Amino acid sequence: MKKILLTIFAFSLVLSSCDFDKGFEEMNVNPAKASQLEVGNKFASVVLRTAGGRYANWRTSLIYQSTLIQHFSSTAGYWSGDRYFRNDGYSTSLWDRYYPEAVKQIEDIKTQLTLEGNTGSEMGMTRILRTFIYSRLTDLHGDLPYSEAGQGYSGGILKPKYDAQQDVYMDMLKELEEAVAQIGASTTLAESDLLFQGNTTKWKAWGNSLMLRFAMRLTKADPATAKAWAEKAAAAGTMTSNDHIAMVQHTDGPEGINKNGHGEVFDADDNPRVSKTFVDWLKDDPRLPILAARRSDGSTDPADLIGMPNGSTGATVKDTSIYAEPNRKVITGKDVPMVFQTYAEVRLLKAEMAFRGWSVSGRCQNTLRGWCESCNANVKWYLS
Repeated sequence: MKKILLTIFAFSLVLSSCDFDKGFEEMNVNPAKASQLEVGNKFASVVLRTAGGRYANWRTSLIYQSTLIQHFSSTAGYWSGDRYFRNDGYSTSLWDRYYPEAVKQIEDIKTQLTLEGNTGSEMGMTRILRTFIYSRLTDLHGDLPYSEAGQGYSGGILKPKYDAQQDVYMDMLKELEEAVAQIGASTTLAESDLLFQGNTTKWKAWGNSLMLRFAMRLTKADPATAKAWAEKAAAAGTMTSNDHIAMVQHTDGPEGINKNGHGEVFDADDNPRVSKTFVDWLKDDPRLPILAARRSDGSTDPADLIGMPNGSTGATVKDTSIYAEPNRKVITGKDVPMVFQTYAEVRLLKAEMAFRGWSVSGRCQNTLRGWCESCNANVKWYLS
């Protein structure tokens, strides 16, 4: 009898729970909040996340990269890159920021556009920006999660595989070619496009310019592939003026990601000085007084601009004020642009193509004639 009563009781709970659950899913949806955001709202955010805030720019861009290539030098002990010290908290900072922010957001946008059936300009722009994000990561770390990255929610992939850097580069080149072809005469992302304000012509030029950059980085690993993709990029149409520079215009506020991440670093850290190696290379170069100023009095007279040797410490350098620092009137502001790629870089890449005897826009053959009209680059100057 007891078992019968328990069975009846349990069965009654099952029946009643069906009534209790009725309409539960509808009740669990907040009618005051959107279930999905427009792509435009997301696109502006991912561009800013790609430019980055103070954290990654301080550690990856300045403490490590700027000192390793000897643009800057510092006596501060935590500037680990200047003395080739490994600090995992610093050396992985771009990875730590990009994957949960820029990568996650760009993959989410790409998935949303796919579900919405968008194969036009918006998808092309997204794919171009996506390659730029991954290029920064693979250039720094090599093999990395790529084909399965950022799909924890959309694809349920919680442990994405690592892809070989060679495979990443080849796929990025393919992505750029296809992305540029998708971009039309206009885009709905104009107000959200913090790079080119909806100018699709400039997006196409940037896509091809990135293709040229990636191709030229393959010159030692795979010269034949590098040549094929570089010539394809040049023929398709790259940047043609400084008006095509890919950059994010920042503002000095409000607080947060709107500010230039490098500017925030210089505002908080006055330790970096311009490297002696860099200053020596810029001797008699008109750009030096624009890039540097003497710490003690702000002088930009080239005669006053002395670079500090890399690897210096407080024991070897007692007074750092005599050395040049980044010019605070020109390049260290929180409202200065964050540049992704310049027209000057494209000119130099094309000059290198000409030097190698590769076709620039399908016309340049002899590179040692001094002036290469087809790539509009002074090869003789570039070789000097």
